[in-house]
Amino acid sequence: MKRTKIFLCVLAFMQLSFFSAAATDASLFGEVNAAYKSSAWPGAIDYADTLVSQYPRSPFIAKALSLKAESLYHLGRVEEACGVFEDAISLASD
Repeated sequence: MKRTKIFLCVLAFMQLSFFSAAATDASLFGEVNAAYKSSAWPGAIDYADTLVSQYPRSPFIAKALSLKAESLYHLGRVEEACGVFEDAISLASD
């Protein structure tokens, strides 16, 4: 009986850990936004790229791309930033 309870507790913990580790588009956008606000430009770019690749139809894509473009600009990658801004504008107007 004691082993069964321990097994069930471990199983429940594993399931909770699995489900909490899965990022949603909202949580990824939150990471983009937090990285941008803290001036962690490379992190904002990486999180935006992850959001776009994992959730291509997310309603957060246009804003995430806008923050990515601003981050690129802050890093001096102006030409790349312009292209990303164009993508963000295109998506926002759809």
